Amino acid sequence: MSVKVEKLEKNFVGMEIEVPEEEVAKAYQQAAKKLANKVDLPGFRKGKVPTLVLEKNIGVESIMAEAAETLIPGAYFKAVEEENMEPIAQPDVELVISEKGKPLVFKAKVQVKPEVTLGAYKGLEIEKKTVEVKKEQIDHELETMRNRYAKIEDVEDGTLEMGDIALMDFEGFVEGVAFEGGKAENHSLEIGSGSFIPGFETGMVGMVVGEEKEVKVSFPEEYHSENLAGKEAIFKVNLKSMKRKSLSSLDDEFAKDVSEFETLEELKADIAEKMKKAMEEHSANELRMDLLEKAAESASVEIPSVMVESKIDGYVKDLEQRLQQQGATLEQYMEFSGLDLEKISEEYKPRAEVQVRIDLMLEAIVKEENLVATEEDVEAELTKLAEMYNQDKENLRAFFQSQGDMKSLERSIAFEKAVDMIQEAAKITEVSSEK
Repeated sequence: MSVKVEKLEKNFVGMEIEVPEEEVAKAYQQAAKKLANKVDLPGFRKGKVPTLVLEKNIGVESIMAEAAETLIPGAYFKAVEEENMEPIAQPDVELVISEKGKPLVFKAKVQVKPEVTLGAYKGLEIEKKTVEVKKEQIDHELETMRNRYAKIEDVEDGTLEMGDIALMDFEGFVEGVAFEGGKAENHSLEIGSGSFIPGFETGMVGMVVGEEKEVKVSFPEEYHSENLAGKEAIFKVNLKSMKRKSLSSLDDEFAKDVSEFETLEELKADIAEKMKKAMEEHSANELRMDLLEKAAESASVEIPSVMVESKIDGYVKDLEQRLQQQGATLEQYMEFSGLDLEKISEEYKPRAEVQVRIDLMLEAIVKEENLVATEEDVEAELTKLAEMYNQDKENLRAFFQSQGDMKSLERSIAFEKAVDMIQEAAKITEVSSEK
C-alpha cells in the first residue's frame, strides 16, 4: 500500500491511498461471494452463482463497489497509523480508481489535531490565596446543623412566620386567567427559603391555618417562561397547616447529640479543621487551573470547532448523569430552567474552548518533555482508583483493558506529570483570600 500526504488549510490533511492489485482481487472475490448469497438467479442456488454469471447480471461495478466498501476503512486506518496522524473527525472519501484488475485508489480528506507552538509554561508568576477559616463560617455551619437536627412541631394557633413550613394549596392567575404550572395541592414550602417567586413567601407571612388569601407578585423580567416574564400575578393560597422548627441550644449537649464529641468547643474545632482542608483543596485546584489557563494563553494554536463540540457533548452527558443521580432528567431540567439543548451548549462553549486549548497544550508539553507513564505510575494510579471507588484493583485493570482505555489512563498520567512540572516551576506568591 502506498500513501501520498498533502497538508491542506486549517489542520486538514489530504491523503491519496493506493491498495495493491492483489489485495483488490482478493476483496473482489469475497465481495462476489457475499453478493451471490443475496441474489436469486434461475438455475442457481444462493451462494453458488459463478462470478462470471454474477458479473453479467449485476455488473462488475456493483461487485467492485462492495469490494471498495470493504477495503477503504482498513486501508484508511492503516495509512493514518503509518503516518502518525491523529484525526479528530470522520474523513471525506473520494474514489479515484475502482476497476477490476487494477489497484484501488482513493482520496481521504481529514481534519487532524492542530500543531501547537508552546509559549511560556515554566517560571509562571501566579498568586495563591491563603486559607483562613473565620468565626462567621463556623457559626454558619453550626446554625446549619441546628436546622438540620431541629424538631419539627405542628402549630395549631398563631400566625405563619419566617422559617415555618407551610402546607398549602395554591393557584396562580395572570389577568384573571389561570396559567399552566401555577397550581398545586398539599404543597410544602419553607417560608423564607426563596424557593418561590419574590414576594410570594413574604406575602404569606401572618396567615393562620385555614385562611385563604390572595398574594400579589410580579414575575422577574428574566423568568424562564417567556409568557409570564415581567407580568403581575395573583396567587390564591389556602394555608392548610403549618409546622415550626424547634432549635436546640448551642451547648455541650447539642454537640453530644449531633456528633462524637463531648463538648461544643471540640465540635467547633472539628468543623474548623474540615473547613480548612476543603478550602485548601479548593485553593490548590484553583491555583492549578489558573496556571494551566495562563500557560495555555501563551501557546499558539488554532482551536478546531469539532474538538470544542466534542467537549461540549461530554459536558452535557456529565450533566445528564448528575441529574439522573438526583432522580431527574435532562428534559425536566430544560423545562425548569427554560433552556434548550442549544442554549445549554452555548453556555458550555467558553469553558470547552479553554479546556480544549489546555488539553492541546498539555499534549504538546508531554511530547516536548518526553513525559511518559511508567508501569509503576500505572500501578499507583490503579491502586488509587481502586481505593477511591472501593473496587478490586485487578477487576479495575481488566475493565480498563476490556474498554480499550489503558492508553487513556496512561495519557491522563502523563498529563498530570505535565501539570506538576508547570506548578513546580512556577513562582507562587501567597496573598490574602480577601484580596
